[in-house]
Order: sequence, then C-alpha cells, then structure tokens
Amino acid sequence: MQILQRLARICQADIHGWMDIFEDKELLLKQYMRDMAAALAQKEDRQKRNYQSREVVAQRLSSINREIKKIERDLEASLKHNKDIIARLLVKKLLPLSGIGSELENHIDLLDQKINQLQAVIDRQRHQLEQLKLRATEFIERSKPTELNGAFPDFMTDGISRKISDEVIELELMQRKEALLQNKGDRSK
Repeated sequence: MQILQRLARICQADIHGWMDIFEDKELLLKQYMRDMAAALAQKEDRQKRNYQSREVVAQRLSSINREIKKIERDLEASLKHNKDIIARLLVKKLLPLSGIGSELENHIDLLDQKINQLQAVIDRQRHQLEQLKLRATEFIERSKPTELNGAFPDFMTDGISRKISDEVIELELMQRKEALLQNKGDRSK
C-alpha cells in the first residue's frame, strides 16, 4: 500500500514539475493582475450602486420631510382655530409618515456604513494591486535575459557587433604565435 502511495506521490510531483516548466510566470502574473483589476472593478461598480441607492433614499426622505413640515404647519393652524376633527386627521396622516421617515434615516445610516466598509476594502485592494504591479514589473525586468545592447557605450560595442573575418582571425593567431616564440627566446637568454 505504501509503495502505491509513494508512486502516486512521485507521479503527482512529476506532473507539478512539468506544469512549472510549461507555465510562463510573466503571463501568470499578468493574468493575476487582470483578475485583481476585474474584482476591483466589480467592487467599484457595487459601490457606485450603493451611492445611487443612497441618493434615491435621501431624495425620498427629503420629500417625506417636506410633507411632514407641511402637515405640521396645517396641524398647528387647525389647533389654533380649534378644529379638532381636522387636527385628528392630520395627526393620523403625520404618524405613519414620521415612521417612514425614521426607517429611511436608518436605511441611509446602514447604506453609509456599507459604503464606508466597501470603500476601505476598495482602497486596500487598489493599494495591493499597485504594489503587485510594481513587484511584477521588477520581476519581469529581472527575469529578462540581459542584452549587450545598452549595457555598454556605443564605442565599446561597435567591434563586438561586427562579424570578424577569417583573415583577421588568422592574422591574430600568427601575431600571438610570434609573440610567444619571442617570449621563449627572451627567457632562454
């Protein structure tokens, strides 16, 4: 039984090794960044909808508050003129509106909390994405093979980039052999 487990583990490790060879780290990094950017865009879209919802609720609350103020003015006038029947009708209308106004205020408070929490998440993820972009750029630059072009000034690379002819090579060999023979002759004296 242990032999089969060990064989399975070896096969699994071998498969993971091949996957590591085939995976392009640069492409994976770019895909991770695209995924993070997409998730961030979804959260920003949700935040936009939260702001729109809050605006709609705030407009509704403003409308109800205007209506409540109008009813309170009418109620005050009816009480001044001893019109109790009208005052009762106005109070009957005012109480439900006040309840709705309180519910809308609570809803706005909840939306504000939701907006603040989501904004904190968005800010954190935006910062993480920027950090990942910087690190990915550094990794990609480090993983690229270094090229001679740009590594040396032009006056140093002019001779490197030219193709050397066979005659130049032969001439260099003859000069070195002659110098070697002269050094041997000078040592023997």
